Amino acid sequence: MPTSHCCSCSCSFSITDGDTAFYRTMGVPAPLWCPTCRARRRFSWRNERSLFKSRCARSNHDLISTFPPESGIVVFDRDLWWQDDWDALSYGMSYDPAISFFDQFGALLKHVPFPAVFSARCQNTSYCNHVGEMKDCYLTSASWACDRVLYGNQMISLRDCTDGLGLGHCELCYECVGCEGLYNCVYAIDSEGCSDCAFLYDCLGCRSCFGCNNLRHASYCLFNRQCSKAEYAAELANLNLGSYAVLSQQRAQLITRIQSALHRASRQRQCEESIGEHLIECRNCEFCYNLSGRTRDCKYTMMGGMGLNDAYDCYGVGESAELMYESIDSGANGMHYLADLVVWTCTDVAYSINCHNCQNCFGCIGLRGKSHCIFNQQYSAEQYKALRAQIVNHMQHSPYLDRRGRAHTYGDFFPSDLSPFAYNDTLAQDYLPLNEEDALSEGFRWRSYTEKSAKITISADTLPDQLANELSALAHEVIGCAAYAEKRPRCTSAFRLCAAELEFYQRMNLPLPRYCPNCRHERRFGFRRSPWLWQRECSCREGTHPHGPRACTAPMWTSFAPERKERVLCERCYELLIMG
Repeated sequence: MPTSHCCSCSCSFSITDGDTAFYRTMGVPAPLWCPTCRARRRFSWRNERSLFKSRCARSNHDLISTFPPESGIVVFDRDLWWQDDWDALSYGMSYDPAISFFDQFGALLKHVPFPAVFSARCQNTSYCNHVGEMKDCYLTSASWACDRVLYGNQMISLRDCTDGLGLGHCELCYECVGCEGLYNCVYAIDSEGCSDCAFLYDCLGCRSCFGCNNLRHASYCLFNRQCSKAEYAAELANLNLGSYAVLSQQRAQLITRIQSALHRASRQRQCEESIGEHLIECRNCEFCYNLSGRTRDCKYTMMGGMGLNDAYDCYGVGESAELMYESIDSGANGMHYLADLVVWTCTDVAYSINCHNCQNCFGCIGLRGKSHCIFNQQYSAEQYKALRAQIVNHMQHSPYLDRRGRAHTYGDFFPSDLSPFAYNDTLAQDYLPLNEEDALSEGFRWRSYTEKSAKITISADTLPDQLANELSALAHEVIGCAAYAEKRPRCTSAFRLCAAELEFYQRMNLPLPRYCPNCRHERRFGFRRSPWLWQRECSCREGTHPHGPRACTAPMWTSFAPERKERVLCERCYELLIMG
C-alpha cells in the first residue's frame, strides 16, 4: 500500500488501490495532504453559527449575515438574492493564464453577491443559517425540517426542542446530544427511542428513567436501579430538577457516569463492511461520520447520506448524489462535484460556490440554471472544454502557494487563505480546535475577543435558582454570561431570553441558563463523539466476560483515542455485556 507524507503536517498516510480508482474516476491526482489536514482546510470555509451585523448591497438596509464585514464579501438580503431581476453572469471575468486560478477566484469571491444567510423554505425563522424547511426557529444552524427549535445545531425533523446538538426526530427535548427518536427528555446523550427520561447515556427504548447508563428497554429506573412506578415518582419529585443548582449537580454526575460506563467502539446500525461513527444503512463506507440512508462507497465523509454514493472528503452532502470529492453542503440529484460549497442539483461542477441547477461550470459563484461557464462567463461547449483543460493544466504545473508555502493544486480544496472566515468562527474550531497563536502560525485568520457593546443589566449569578410565576420582565434583561470574565473568543458576553425560550422553560419546568448560546454550544460539544478514528484493542477484562475465560483482543476502530481511560468494547463484547 503506497504511503505519502503530508505536505502540510509531514505525517504519513496511505492511499489504497480503491482510493486510486476513485481519484482516477474523478480525474484528479492523489492528494498531497493527509485526511486530517484536508478536513481542517475544508472546515475553515464552513461558518454555521457565527453571525454578524452587515448591510444589504441592494437595499442598503441593515441585516444579519454569516459573512463578517471585514471579509469583503458583498451580501444581499436572502430574499433579494433569489429574485430574478439580476444575473450573476454580469459579474463574469476572463481567465488570465498569467495569474493562478485560486488568486483569480479570490477576486471573484469578493465581487459576486452572496445571500446574507443560507436558508430555504423557512417561516418566521430568525438568526438561522444553513437551514431548510424550518418554522418558528431561532438561532439554529445546519438543520432541516424543524418546528419551534431554539439554539440547535445539526437537527433533523424536531419539534419543540432547545439547546440540542446532532438530534433526529425528537420532541420536547433539552440539552440532548447525538440522539434519535426522543420525547420529553433532558440531558440525554447517545440514546435512542426514549421518553420521559433525564440524564441518560447510551440507552435504548427506555421510558421514565433517570441517571442511567447502558440500559435497554427499561422503565422506572433510577441510577440503573429498578424501582416501582410509585417509588420512582416519589424519588424523582425529591430531586427538584427545576432548581439550577440541582440541574448543574446532575450534569456533573452525568459526566462522571459516562466515564465509568461501557462504550461501544462505534455506533452502527444496518451497515456492511463499514468503518466509522454513527452510521446507519451504510455499505463499504470507511472513516465516515454521521451518515445514513442507503449510503455506499464513501470515505472521509461526514454529515449526510440519503442515497449518497462514491463520495470522498465531504461534509453535509448527499440526497441522491454521487461522485463527490472535497465538497461541502452540496448534492441533491446531481453528480460529479469537485471542490464545491453549497452547490445543489448540478452535474459536472467544480470549484464553485452557491450554484444551483447548473451543468459544466468551473470556478463560478452564484449561478442558477447555467451551463458551460468559467468565472461566471459564458462559453460555448467547445470553448468551455478547451479553457477548462488549460486551467487544469495550469493548476497542476503551477500550484498556488499559501502563506506557509504549501502547494494547492488541481483536486485540492480552496486554500484557507481565501476563506472569508476566521478559523475560530468555523467548523474547524469545533472539530480541530486551535488556540490563537497556533492558528495564526498555521496561516489561518483569527477573530480576537472584543468587548461587546451590549450593556449588561443583570449578571448570571443573580438569576433565580428556580422559575418564578412571572417571567415577562426577564425578556427585557441583558444577562451577563457566566463565562464573561474568561474572555472566550466565541463568548457573546451577554445574552437575552426570547419569549419562546421562556415559554419552553416554563413548559418543561427548567431553570434559566447562565451561559450565552455560544458557550452552551461549546459545553454540549464536549459530549459529542469524535469523528476521528483510532485502532485499539477491545477493553473487556479477562475472567469477567461472558464469552469465555480469556479477554478479547480483537482490534477495532473507535472514536475513543487509545490514551483515553474509558472501557471501550468491540461490537461483539458490547452486545454480550449489555444484552447479557
